[in-house]
Amino acid sequence: MILTEEEGIYCVVFRLEKQTLFQIGRLGEQELLPGLYFYCGSAKGKGGISRRVNRHLKKDTKKFWHIDFLKEKVNPIRIWYLTSVERCECDLVQNLRIDPKVSYSMRGFGASDCTERCYSHLLYTPVANNLDDLLKQLQNRMPDCRQCLINQ
Repeated sequence: MILTEEEGIYCVVFRLEKQTLFQIGRLGEQELLPGLYFYCGSAKGKGGISRRVNRHLKKDTKKFWHIDFLKEKVNPIRIWYLTSVERCECDLVQNLRIDPKVSYSMRGFGASDCTERCYSHLLYTPVANNLDDLLKQLQNRMPDCRQCLINQ
């Protein structure tokens, strides 16, 4: 898997196979349903997208962000990203939410410092969406969006 070290925004797509209850920092005990989860974030500074996403893919890191609690329970399957110093992860959130099958997951997840006041930076779909179609929809609105598959 090769990702750029440039700054930008990204979406890590995770799959959860079964209903799971667990603690997520200050958000408390949360229940997640089976399906696909989309975590949208930004990567600034040294190492850019590659460094940030690779941290999210490691299961055994210090719990600092909300995603550090979630990643222990889910399986990453894809990464979508754009190199940019101007856009924020809220752009990805809003463009993914245009699909009627994609909804917000838990309130405040990944958005505690969000200047756009997003409900959440974690999205969810219970159905087995065709991810290629969802990516094409996203690329229609954000043409520079690229994909990286994760070897499982």
